[in-house]
Amino acid sequence: MARHRLHRRCLAGCAVAAASVITIAASGTLNVIGSITPSASSIFQLSDKAVLEIHAVTGTTGDQIRFLSAANSTLIIDSGSNFGINGGTARYTGPTIVGFAAGDQIDLKSLAFSTKSSAPVYDASTGLLQLYSGSTNVATLAFLNSSLGSGTFHLASDPYGGTMITHS
Repeated sequence: MARHRLHRRCLAGCAVAAASVITIAASGTLNVIGSITPSASSIFQLSDKAVLEIHAVTGTTGDQIRFLSAANSTLIIDSGSNFGINGGTARYTGPTIVGFAAGDQIDLKSLAFSTKSSAPVYDASTGLLQLYSGSTNVATLAFLNSSLGSGTFHLASDPYGGTMITHS
């Protein structure tokens, strides 16, 4: 498995296809404009105040996004419907989010925030967080339950009209 440490990088016009551990350095940014393919089994690690932006994940399992301890980092998902397979359903398979804690945030750019949106529904038995626009299930995120800790998920508007997810 290849290991990379990035400070500020944009992967454009290519897919992340090889098994890799990619660590985004403190205050660094990585923007994956292509897609993360099914065979990738990549691990993205977000250091303190790091930002990872992902356009699409076409894989089913094996990929992980790890928020390192006290990271205060941000995962930006360009399209909830392109983040894994069967997004918005209980049959979702996709990247597992590990270590998400107070201070970290997930920005779902494609989900317009509304105070009338339904509350997110988290199933601790599966680790799946279901997100809704009104009554329509529009995105699913998978969390490693044992790394999540106690608390609840919260939704707020991001600076661009999307939805920011936090946990505390």
